[in-house]
Amino acid sequence: MSTTGTSIDKAQCILITGATAGIGRALAIALSELPSKPRIIAAGRRKDRLEELAKRGFETFEFSIGRDTQAVKKQTLELIERYPELDAVILNAGIQHEIAFKKDAVDQTIEKMVDEMSVNYLSVVTMITAVLPHFLKLSEQDRPSFVIPVTSGLGVIPGPWVPNYSASKAALHSFSVSLGIQLEHTNVNVLEIIPPLVESELHDAYGTSEALAKFWMPLDEYIQVTVEGLRKGNKFISSGLSQVGFEKFDLPKLPFIDAAKCILVTGATSGIGRGLAIALSKLPGKPRVIAAGRRKERLAELASQGIETVEFSIDNDAQSVKDKTLALVERFPELDAIILNAGIQHEVDFKSNEVDQNVEKLVDEISINYISVVTMISAVLPHFLRLSEQNQPSFVIPVTSGLAVFPAAWIPNYCASKAALHSFTLSLGLQLQETNVNVLEIIPPLVESELHDRYGTTAKYSKFWMPLDAYIENTVEGLRKGDQFIACGRSKESFEKFEAPKVPLAVGLVKARETWK
Repeated sequence: MSTTGTSIDKAQCILITGATAGIGRALAIALSELPSKPRIIAAGRRKDRLEELAKRGFETFEFSIGRDTQAVKKQTLELIERYPELDAVILNAGIQHEIAFKKDAVDQTIEKMVDEMSVNYLSVVTMITAVLPHFLKLSEQDRPSFVIPVTSGLGVIPGPWVPNYSASKAALHSFSVSLGIQLEHTNVNVLEIIPPLVESELHDAYGTSEALAKFWMPLDEYIQVTVEGLRKGNKFISSGLSQVGFEKFDLPKLPFIDAAKCILVTGATSGIGRGLAIALSKLPGKPRVIAAGRRKERLAELASQGIETVEFSIDNDAQSVKDKTLALVERFPELDAIILNAGIQHEVDFKSNEVDQNVEKLVDEISINYISVVTMISAVLPHFLRLSEQNQPSFVIPVTSGLAVFPAAWIPNYCASKAALHSFTLSLGLQLQETNVNVLEIIPPLVESELHDRYGTTAKYSKFWMPLDAYIENTVEGLRKGDQFIACGRSKESFEKFEAPKVPLAVGLVKARETWK
């Protein structure tokens, strides 16, 4: 995959979302001044700001982005019908929330996380999915087009005080890489804008603009560098990423899983979840293991082995997931460890014209693999923090994937969901490092699993995957050692080479933020 493509000078009609302020507004103005004089459509939700742009001669489009992906898809298709010459989209709209898990109310935290992931990720990939059939038609006519998501440097190294924002940008970064690989042999050019800390109104809500102004990159300077990158056709356009210091940093050892008295395992009716439930029930300390899942016959089989079971169906409704989690905490007050393993995986081919089907897959996958997991964590944390006050350890253990590090282009949204969860897990661990709530992460490679049956790839993958028994043995060993990141095989190689160095950088960001206050 080349790191350069076609210059934005080839674009004839450019849509910019989030164009009423900051980077979006400045890009609209700067790109309108290109020698090729492209038609610029400034999209946003603030009418007064759109009117101001209209007075400057810009075409404007009122575009409200939220949780309703069907509405986002409809608005995008309306845009294409209104502007059939559209050949470039710069997807800049976004929101940012600070979240403090040690003090914020559960409902408020979940609301922020659902909104942020909906606006910053799901709405963006929905727009991309809806616009791609039009861009692929242009490609058949040998006309270039451009898909340009705006991510963030925090999608690479998370800012723990904005854990879900960082996760949403990590997801979008992963998705952009996969999309670029899928479309490499078309005339659809996927570029990614990766801003550092830039002059912006985004921080006004938390009253940090004055403090951050000492550190951010001036907007005019940033736009100049970004437009230069777009004109060169750079596929990754980044600049001025802060140097937060890289010190020697040994990953900490956390308490051993043997300290847990009551362990909940989700997705426990097959594969890794089932294997872990059985293995952990045999630990010397004989913890109470609760196997949670949706398939009754599989739960009955586990119950026959002496393992407690609970029917737990994870769906797209975060409120429902929260209520079910609180019910579990009430039913099992001694609960002190959760292994969050439930997940789904879809193949998505963006060169197909299956817009509705693809959008549905994207929403389901993010809802189950990410939003439901962080909702469960948010709901259980007050209980775990109370245990911490009693000097009792507890464990939050999401199961991510080696594909969070290296995305597989044929399952782009699955990889994005795991990249988001990996980012979130690092932020959560840093937020809770002064407590007795221990955040570990299980990072599987390709492992023997039923996950691939749906697409008929099981026979093919079985030549390459790690046998389940060997994987479970390795993972339980890591849990019993108190390893913060538990990876093996290719996942371990990828993590140690590319992800482990980010941990001290994230720690450095936390330290740097202390100077912003």
